[in-house]
Amino acid sequence: MLSSAKPDAGKPKLPRRAKKSSDTLQYAMFFVVAIVVVIVIAVVVTGTRKRPETKRLESAQRSRASAARIEGGVTAGRTHKSAGTKRLRSRERDRERLERTKERRGSSRTTVSSQSGGYSRRKTTGKVLVAIIEESGVRYALIGDRRAKSGDEIDGRRIMDVGKDAVQVQFSTNTYTVKLGQPLY
Repeated sequence: MLSSAKPDAGKPKLPRRAKKSSDTLQYAMFFVVAIVVVIVIAVVVTGTRKRPETKRLESAQRSRASAARIEGGVTAGRTHKSAGTKRLRSRERDRERLERTKERRGSSRTTVSSQSGGYSRRKTTGKVLVAIIEESGVRYALIGDRRAKSGDEIDGRRIMDVGKDAVQVQFSTNTYTVKLGQPLY
């Protein structure tokens, strides 16, 4: 066989290297990108922590603000309310909230206060069995200011039977007994 004139004839060719001027441009770009990355990391790390001087300034401002509050002065354009005023407003809000819930419930409960604390009890509706009257052999129940006999209906409750000292009342499917002095419901 014939030998070729070139010694590398059978080997794959490697790509040619770029000129020297483009190599320096690549190094410069890499250097600039590296500096930007280092700056970003430094800003992120130092930006999340508070500096000690800032902490000292904040604590000094807080102490000045608390001193002004004690004297009843003005701090940063706001007047500070005393603890008594805050308590008063809180009580007013609680009272208003209680009134709203009473309105929603239909005020079927009343709050009784005592020195040991308050409790709530059911209000009477005014529909109390006051008396049982008998006229010409027929018994009538005096409920509140209304006279009712067997079969009458008061506020959706049917009077089933009027006895000597009690009344049988039916509401929905329930039947119960109401004695003298007790509320109808």
